[in-house]
Amino acid sequence: MEDINKEIKRYYNDIAEQFADAWYSNESLLPVLKEFLSFLNPKPRILDLGCGAGYESMRLYKLGAEVVGVDYSIEPIRIAKERNPQCRFEVMDFRELDDSLGIFDGIIAVASLIHISDEELSIVFENMKKVIRTDGLVMILVIEGYGVSRERSVIKNNGKEYNRTFYLHSRERLSEIAENKGFKYYRELLLDDESSSYGWKCFEFQSK
Repeated sequence: MEDINKEIKRYYNDIAEQFADAWYSNESLLPVLKEFLSFLNPKPRILDLGCGAGYESMRLYKLGAEVVGVDYSIEPIRIAKERNPQCRFEVMDFRELDDSLGIFDGIIAVASLIHISDEELSIVFENMKKVIRTDGLVMILVIEGYGVSRERSVIKNNGKEYNRTFYLHSRERLSEIAENKGFKYYRELLLDDESSSYGWKCFEFQSK
């Protein structure tokens, strides 16, 4: 597992600038973020779990949220801090998340749980429960399915090959784990046609 985590960190550190250039201008998730925030109190406190270079944190802030972003890759966090001084960012593995960041009204995990195994999802949901208010919402973006996607795990970029182990997660399994950790399935948010065509799904869970 340690080797897998090192490889994932290496990949995201190496492509951090590239991802930032591509995603700061890509507003494909903006409608979903607006809908997510519409069910929370005005000016909610949001945790961006696996925030990368901070592009969705930036959009959440512009929509009126107070944002804290965490990611366990150093280079994306450096970029996030540089581009979003109005938000707080910390290098942190969210499998070790605790209440040191405070309590949140909502949490987003945009394409970050794709690197969390089924066995570790329980830890992540347990940690999220520690930092979210009762009735708070968690928004999770995953590709629906089961097990490891080999075709999405092994990837080449600028002549380098990476094995960033990519897990598929079903709504049923996520709901089962969430229920055991103090959440309930809330709803599915509809993504744009392009995201949906690649198999991405956006699910929300509510803290009980």
